[in-house]
Amino acid sequence: MTNNNSKILIGFITAALIGSIVVQVYLFSNAVEVRKARFDSEVMEAMRTTGEDLEDLDAKRIIEQEENFRPWLQSQIPHVFQVDSAINPNILDRDEIQFLDSTGFYTFSFQADTTYYSPAGPYRVEVSQEGSGKRSDDGKIHLQQAQMHRVEEKVLMMDTVLQMFVRNTMREYVPIGRRFDLDAVDSVLKSELEDKGIASNFEFALSEDGEFSSLISEDFESYLPSYKVQVLRNDLWDKPVYLHVQLPNKMNEVYSSMWTMVALSLVFTLGVVITFWTTIRQMLKQKKISSIKSDFINNMTHEFKTPLATINLAIDALNSPKLQNDPEKRAHYTQIIRNENQRMHKQVEHVLRMSLLDKDEISLERENISLSDLIEGAKSHLELTVEQRGGFIQYNPHGLEDEKVNVDHHHFSNVLINIIDNAVKYSMEPPHIRIDTELSNSYVVISISDNGIGMSREVREHIFDRFYRAESGNVHTVKGHGLGLAYAKEIIDRHGGKIEVKSTVGEGSTFVITLERS
Repeated sequence: MTNNNSKILIGFITAALIGSIVVQVYLFSNAVEVRKARFDSEVMEAMRTTGEDLEDLDAKRIIEQEENFRPWLQSQIPHVFQVDSAINPNILDRDEIQFLDSTGFYTFSFQADTTYYSPAGPYRVEVSQEGSGKRSDDGKIHLQQAQMHRVEEKVLMMDTVLQMFVRNTMREYVPIGRRFDLDAVDSVLKSELEDKGIASNFEFALSEDGEFSSLISEDFESYLPSYKVQVLRNDLWDKPVYLHVQLPNKMNEVYSSMWTMVALSLVFTLGVVITFWTTIRQMLKQKKISSIKSDFINNMTHEFKTPLATINLAIDALNSPKLQNDPEKRAHYTQIIRNENQRMHKQVEHVLRMSLLDKDEISLERENISLSDLIEGAKSHLELTVEQRGGFIQYNPHGLEDEKVNVDHHHFSNVLINIIDNAVKYSMEPPHIRIDTELSNSYVVISISDNGIGMSREVREHIFDRFYRAESGNVHTVKGHGLGLAYAKEIIDRHGGKIEVKSTVGEGSTFVITLERS
């Protein structure tokens, strides 16, 4: 896949992902608004039902008040509703009225003579609110029609007066705060909210004519917004009464009902994002690996091409008749062939080592070896090359000449050689390389410092990656394949140690190896 195609594909995937997330957010926002509207509607409906329940409670209280007022009113006006003797002179002025009893009747008592009634004596006529009448004994009373209507009118008048009296008295002396009990209102409202599936904590208050009454819950805040519904609409009171409700955890209640949808949405969206990120990362990684491998092949081809060309020239020279009798020159060309052959062998070994490490086929033959001997061996291997460039390698054991480490001699020597060789390669000036050893608790620390070109932070992060080279591309100002330091880190890790690099661009680098003491 070309670079442009990769960018176009990444752009399309990114746009699709962003679009999907935007749609998810939009749908979720709409779902929240719909749920909030339904929640508000359920709260208002519960409050209206609460208002109806409060009207029922108030009606019961009024009936109880009427029952309590009847004996008192009867004692105050015992003869208000006498049967008028003008209608029938034979009905005496000793008539009395008794109030509604448990059977739903008013009772009138009066004396009658034998002119219209037989037999003579006292009688009781029971008249219901609908105007029916009956005798209490087996005798039969014949009331004139006018008298019956008169009795009915007085009964209805009395009932109206009594109700008006009770209500007017209550309106004058009983404010809204005394008409209801705080706990009763709380219980009714809680029951209605729970019927709507709302179990959230709430605060409430009752107001009358714009002023909050004494019926207000402990944590109700008048300055905060609240739900508001008029209650007691069928009341005779002139002042409107409102029920106010606040739900501090309203949004928690809204979101709790949507938790499953939100969780699934987040899981799926996160899954898409992770998949997208992994895909893009793998694409970029594969692209980088492809580029690195391409550079590696080019570098390896160049590394082999040069010694092969040199060997070919040396062979041609050896076959020249002019050198048949010149042993000195023949020995010189033979040495060139040997050196170039060793050079190619070294390159092949680098690749084979990493291949064996990948397959985990390298076995370490660890033994207690003198640390100084290891360092001196690596130093002598490259000292001639350094001196030819006008530099030097300085070793400071700091009293650890007799210190031993438990390592594989062959592989650990290669580690030291690779690091020193890397320092020589990346020193533009005559290389000055210093090797220091010291103890840190139960560890031996080996520091290899140079005066090379140094490394940026980005280079330091990848310096131990396979095939990575500080120089980009397949250029050859510095020989190598990007395997030396990767091999060094792998071997040190297998020894249970660690390797770090400290470097500043233009000031050189320091590689620090830490190993356990033997």
